[in-house]
Amino acid sequence: MIQALQPGGNTTLTSFNGTVTVTHSISPDSDIDLTAFLLTENNKVQGDSGIVFFNQPQGPNGVATYFPIQDYQGIRTHRIDFDLSKVPEGINRIAVTLTEASTSNFGNVKNLKALVQSAGVVYELNPAQLSIEKGIVVLELYLRGKDPKLRSSWQGFASGLNGLCEHFGVEVSDEPVKAPLELEPVASIANQTKNEQSHHVNEKKMMPIELQKGQKINLEKKTGAGLGEILINLNWNQTIPKRGLFNELLGSKPIDLDLGCLYEMKNGNKRCVQALGKAFGSFNTSPFIKLDGDDRTGSSMQGENLRINGKKLAQIKRVLIYTFIYGGVSNWQQVDGVVTVKCPQSQDIIVRLDENKSKGTMCAIAMLENKNDETFSVEKIVKFFNGHQQMDRAFGWGLNWSAGRK
Repeated sequence: MIQALQPGGNTTLTSFNGTVTVTHSISPDSDIDLTAFLLTENNKVQGDSGIVFFNQPQGPNGVATYFPIQDYQGIRTHRIDFDLSKVPEGINRIAVTLTEASTSNFGNVKNLKALVQSAGVVYELNPAQLSIEKGIVVLELYLRGKDPKLRSSWQGFASGLNGLCEHFGVEVSDEPVKAPLELEPVASIANQTKNEQSHHVNEKKMMPIELQKGQKINLEKKTGAGLGEILINLNWNQTIPKRGLFNELLGSKPIDLDLGCLYEMKNGNKRCVQALGKAFGSFNTSPFIKLDGDDRTGSSMQGENLRINGKKLAQIKRVLIYTFIYGGVSNWQQVDGVVTVKCPQSQDIIVRLDENKSKGTMCAIAMLENKNDETFSVEKIVKFFNGHQQMDRAFGWGLNWSAGRK
């Protein structure tokens, strides 16, 4: 059985152990390495033992094992085995990463993909469009409660191994490190030329950024052009394994998680876009926001999408992105949702539904606000409510709500 998993998507594995293989075409201009970082709840390593790679192939307790690179008929294969039942105390997840040690980048790597094999199921993870990245978080393996989970990430870093190490709390000094990682020294921006600094900033704009609660970032239109289409994708754990012998015979229960938004136009018009009530909106006419269908079965690994017409930004005042549980589960920790905001020529923005201990059925995810008819600010909210009306009051929309159905 083969199951495709899109970037940002996550699923529950059928077993605690398995194999990760990453393959790509062999090139004389490329030097790619695979590394696994064992991370705490704060997304940091605990020490040197938290790095599994060619110079340290065995992780503590056998939680991760690195295998030598294999070449066959023009394809190079990187492999690491994992066993989430052996996760050491204090470790929250395993991040499997790739780094390009040559002068090239992943935009030049051909036929790159990752496979995760676990208990007879093969999960195929194909990357998003890559360009200047020299380091990538390919995927994450972790436990959610007692369930083994897999998330397809493909988060890129233009600064390569140094960027990954900084992201995961591995100390990198200005002096060359000999062992075990053999990192190149990090040059100070103050010592770079103006052209080098400009290039450095331009690279950073292309890297995904994960927002923390209350943090804002701007989507800005380019000179002589509008923002273009803003895509908001919600992805979540597709099924919740049932507990108990009788329930196991019934299989797993699908989740019906719905994406929607409240919008306020500059002319004062206020409404919502959502599948409930068949209010799917419109991309080319007001409100210039469109919901692409409704995944009621949980079978679509691409989740649900809202599209905002950025060319019509001047007519939109604010948009509150939300999701609510229509059926299938009442535990947000099991849902394990992620929202990705994509805008042309801008870095992807990642918002995790991570403060998820609430029992409310609705989550306000992010607020998009028109700043000057040329800029949308995106703020992470992630606040839970008992229904539409309670959320409406909290953000001052003032709509009248009644019960609806699909």
